[in-house]
Amino acid sequence: MTDFADSYIKQSELALEPIFPFLCDSVVSRAEPRLAGLTVADLGGGTGQWLEALFALGIGFGLLLDENPAMVSHARARFELIGCRGHAIRCRAEAIPICSASCDLAISRNSMHLWADIARGWAEIFRILVPGGSAFIGRGFGPDIPGDVREKVKTARKAIRAKDAACREEPQSPPPLEVVELAKACGFRNVQMVPDGKSYWILAKKNGHAP
Repeated sequence: MTDFADSYIKQSELALEPIFPFLCDSVVSRAEPRLAGLTVADLGGGTGQWLEALFALGIGFGLLLDENPAMVSHARARFELIGCRGHAIRCRAEAIPICSASCDLAISRNSMHLWADIARGWAEIFRILVPGGSAFIGRGFGPDIPGDVREKVKTARKAIRAKDAACREEPQSPPPLEVVELAKACGFRNVQMVPDGKSYWILAKKNGHAP
């Protein structure tokens, strides 16, 4: 029987792949204009497609963090196949087993609403970022994706989900202004909400200067 991980991997590879170049564009235009050599952590990174797209743009090292063992195994195989400097770790957003101030950029798509403790997740993001580092965390297909691509992805994803019993209803996202306040409470001082259709993204900057 197909489980959730198999279902999500199928959705990612058959429907979601077109969104990741546009998410990379959003990162460059909104968070980190110079990607070369950066260390990037992807929370709830699933199959590793977003990091793979960022590797193509020159990031130095990628950390995929996901609590699902099947996702982690799949991402490790992807990274090995493309020969990138990436590592996948099984963990929760609320307890990230990496050193403080070790990442330049933290990203996450479609995972925050699944964290058991969203405040703790944001505290961990703040901890792992270097001074001057950025976080781009949200849900949706990306705030800068063209409308025609968005509709094609929505249609393809809907068709897959309609045939797959393992697809499940997911919790609603927390109110965006609530998340903005949580991020500020963790120490972020430059925090913005970016709309994405019915969803949203949180863009946050850690004060200070990257080394």
